[in-house]
Amino acid sequence: MRPTILELQQTESTHSLCAALGPRLEGELLVLAQVQTQGRGRRGRQWVSTRGNLHASYLSSLPALALPGAPSLAGLALASLLKERYGVPCQVKWPNDVLVGDRKLAGILCAAVAGRLLVSTGVNLVEPGRIDQPAVQNLAANVVSGSDEPALSNLAANVVSGSDEPAGSAYCVRGLDGPTRGLDGPTRGLDEPAVQDLAANVVSGSDSSSALAPCWLGQFGVVVTPLELALDFVARFLELAAQVQRAGAFPVELWNQHWGHRGQRARASTPGGDVVGFLRGVDAAGALLLEADDGTLVTVCCDEVIHLRREL
Repeated sequence: MRPTILELQQTESTHSLCAALGPRLEGELLVLAQVQTQGRGRRGRQWVSTRGNLHASYLSSLPALALPGAPSLAGLALASLLKERYGVPCQVKWPNDVLVGDRKLAGILCAAVAGRLLVSTGVNLVEPGRIDQPAVQNLAANVVSGSDEPALSNLAANVVSGSDEPAGSAYCVRGLDGPTRGLDGPTRGLDEPAVQDLAANVVSGSDSSSALAPCWLGQFGVVVTPLELALDFVARFLELAAQVQRAGAFPVELWNQHWGHRGQRARASTPGGDVVGFLRGVDAAGALLLEADDGTLVTVCCDEVIHLRREL
């Protein structure tokens, strides 16, 4: 079933908004915004998002704890989609970044909301100052629902502030037969429900903590609207999730096909201290396998790693 789709010109955070609205709706919810003013990264880090990129959050019907390595699975879904369908020479970086060489193209943030898995993604589509693609410029701010959702209008009305907001922030609620309610302001801040950070790193534009320079899909000749890419990503993620549920294990072989860091020396920083060694792969739960200098094979879970950086 197609999720309810909410497209906004501006919001503080698609992740926070989806977490707040989703549990009050029946079915799944996909939230997109042209601009985020308070984007979130891993472990509460601030990240900068620019107009024209993909900023999307998807509240699925999947049980949050049913998928081993869910953040890495989402990163793998995005990397494999971009490489196989769009021809982008990218690879996944554990736990869930998508890189082209040493440049960052995209990232993922996952959380559990009311027992369901919430997946947010940021993908750099167009280089700042070069938003000249008609498909990006003409992105509409609207809500499209695959089913009748009158409740969404009322919920959206409760999170809109019309005071002292910049022009061009409006959105409207659109049902199957056309607009049903117009709203004049962007979403205001929400008290996000208690969520469980499962691991993440969303970068669209640049992450305040990232040491990697960004890159953009447009540099590889890809022209795609944020909504098209978001729907492709959701479909690919659900396809992989179904495979994991059938197999009962993370798709290690597929991960290795899209992971170019095997054998590299890296430092994993965790609350318990740093581990330095060689990257050997992932296990059936999607955890990183790092061979320490003493030969010990250390397992690092994605929800406990603070940084994973190459050690020169």
